[in-house]
Amino acid sequence: MTLRTKLSLMYSLIFMITLVAFGTTLYLFLHKYIYNDIKKSLAYEVNSLNQSMSYELTLSQTSWNLFINFDEYEMLQKGYLIQITNFSNGLVTKSNNLKNIELPVQRNKVQLGKPYFDNVSIYGTTILVYTFPLVFKDKIVGTIQSGININQFENFFKILRFTLYMLTLSVILLTILSGIYFSKIFLSPIHLLIQKLDQIRSVGELAERIYYNNSNDEIGKLALAINSMLDSLQGSYTKINNLYITQQRFIADASHELRTPLTSILGNAQLLKKVFEKTSYDNLNKQMLTDSLECINDIVEESDRMRKLVGDLLHLARSDSGINLELRRVELKPVVESVVRKVDVLPKRVDWFVKDLHLLNNIFILGNSDYLQQLLLIFIENAFKYTLSGAVELYIEKREHSVGICIKDTGIGLDTSEIPYIFDRFYRADNSRGQIDGTGLGLSIAKFIIDEHKASVDVTSFKGKGSTFTLWFNVFEESI
Repeated sequence: MTLRTKLSLMYSLIFMITLVAFGTTLYLFLHKYIYNDIKKSLAYEVNSLNQSMSYELTLSQTSWNLFINFDEYEMLQKGYLIQITNFSNGLVTKSNNLKNIELPVQRNKVQLGKPYFDNVSIYGTTILVYTFPLVFKDKIVGTIQSGININQFENFFKILRFTLYMLTLSVILLTILSGIYFSKIFLSPIHLLIQKLDQIRSVGELAERIYYNNSNDEIGKLALAINSMLDSLQGSYTKINNLYITQQRFIADASHELRTPLTSILGNAQLLKKVFEKTSYDNLNKQMLTDSLECINDIVEESDRMRKLVGDLLHLARSDSGINLELRRVELKPVVESVVRKVDVLPKRVDWFVKDLHLLNNIFILGNSDYLQQLLLIFIENAFKYTLSGAVELYIEKREHSVGICIKDTGIGLDTSEIPYIFDRFYRADNSRGQIDGTGLGLSIAKFIIDEHKASVDVTSFKGKGSTFTLWFNVFEESI
């Protein structure tokens, strides 16, 4: 059953109940009002007649007779049927309009001593009769009855009942038809919403929106809610799609990066196997030893490269899994000095300068010492890797509530358009691809460490002139 049908039936049922209640109330009210008025008139005529009566007691040859006399009888002829019954002598006095008709008297009811109303059917005519007991010396001696033809009233109420029935049925039918019609009109915007949503679902175009003129009614608010939901879905879909593309690129790049060292290791290992299968140890010449050592060196280098790559992938997997670093109050100067000592012993092809670190005196941050060292080493190693001539320099800058560690080089630099992508996984600037070894994961790991420390990085780079990376950390200030 559709919503339109349910609404039509519900409104029709409510209207039907209202009409039935109204019609029943109207019918009962009119019925009671009219008949009460008639009964009052009958009782009034009987009481008036009773007050004008006189009683005369005479002795006959057989028994005592009671004669009931009344005055102004003709004045009572107002359309009412009047009948006086004398129980002592059986004499019945009637109004002229009764002619040869006699109103029945139920003596068992009369003996109760109370007046009563009764509907009497005489020759197909319904008469409402009011019977009043006549009392003389505490004895019921007769009755006064007043009646009126109520056929016209019965016919009126019969017509009224039929009219109310037909009116109720007609209005209910009209209500159902009009309910179906108007509900179709009022619910048509909902059908348009459904069609639009089906279209969006079938086409898969989340950029589509639903437009409705009246935004203040319920359907307009529903349209706004659907549009808001579509905005959220579109944003979520875009994020998921970007993540999917990144994941696909990540898998492809990771497969490519892992395939190269594996191919080298496999080739060198097979070559060594063939050499040692065909030649005994005594017959090895100097050239074979040299070739074998080169193969072994290649295997070691490629294995170490793959070890680093797998280690970087492990770091990124941990960051993707939502693992948070354990941060504590750390003095920054010892961390930087430890990194400087490690860099001092590394083989370098360019100069290495470290300016005075006194600005780091008594500077504390919330951090993790091991990851902070790894972060600085990533930027310093990158600076050496991409600096073919010149120098790499480390110095400190300070602001009011933060401190910056700057790594500056005179390397190949970056184009302005490349800077937004340098922290993407496996991203390497075009001018370095194929020329400088690397996996493209170092800065992605660095970005994870920066985010975990709620730090930031400023990048200034000019192509062919060098780059400067400044790591900004919030200074930890203990409340006094």
